[in-house]
Amino acid sequence: MFPRAAHIRSVMRNHKAPLIVLLFFAVFYALIFVPNHLLFRTYALDLGLYTHAAVTYAHGRMADSMLFLGTTHSLLADHFDLHLILWAPLTWLFGQWTLLIVQWAAVLLGGIGMWRWLRELGAEPVIANLGLVHFLAFFGIFSAFTADFHSNVVATMALPWYGLALCQQRKRTAWLLLLFMLAGKENMGIWMAFIALAFLVHYWKDSAMRSTLALQAVFALAWSAVVIGLVMPALGDGAHYANWKFPRWVPGLWTPCTSWPRDPYTCFNP
Repeated sequence: MFPRAAHIRSVMRNHKAPLIVLLFFAVFYALIFVPNHLLFRTYALDLGLYTHAAVTYAHGRMADSMLFLGTTHSLLADHFDLHLILWAPLTWLFGQWTLLIVQWAAVLLGGIGMWRWLRELGAEPVIANLGLVHFLAFFGIFSAFTADFHSNVVATMALPWYGLALCQQRKRTAWLLLLFMLAGKENMGIWMAFIALAFLVHYWKDSAMRSTLALQAVFALAWSAVVIGLVMPALGDGAHYANWKFPRWVPGLWTPCTSWPRDPYTCFNP
């Protein structure tokens, strides 16, 4: 009578172990960020700033940098974070908890993606379950919850689903997931370019996949180059990229190509 309900019961019955792991970590993560927020141990940078920005977007206005820089420059000039616009409507439902809930749900969905990817690769259920535990117990995820909220954490959780899409030859889905990850922060394209190149090596014998991954690597790197080099300075009235940690590379990204042979230590010392 209710085939969908019967299907859900069947899934729960046949996947008890991964569901128990997910439930355990869901509670464990909640015990980190919920008390922190209730007891005023979360911070204005970045959770307060980004929550204010998401609420501003939800009201149809562009967020600026007045809260921490005292300027009316677009907040996108500091971090090109389009995810805040995506999650903005949820602030009408969850208010100040919105971004914390989004990050929590994203990590759990990333765990599901990792489990499915491992199973698609041929891993036995026990190995897939251990992989899920390893993924969710990784120290970087704990530090993400203790440091409140960052959109690149949410974006990164799409990586297992990206790997699954490539494994299943679902190129359109892989492109959509790539775009989702690139929208998380301006530097995600640099990261994704190397990941796409790694997958390119893995799928080297498949000419169609090789072409797709080469194009994705170029597109991801070009995205970050254009956003960091052109879009963000334009939004900040010509100001340089504030999150650049290698001042000796200024005035351009090509400086290391000429200065590195002369003084490699100075070049790469922030």
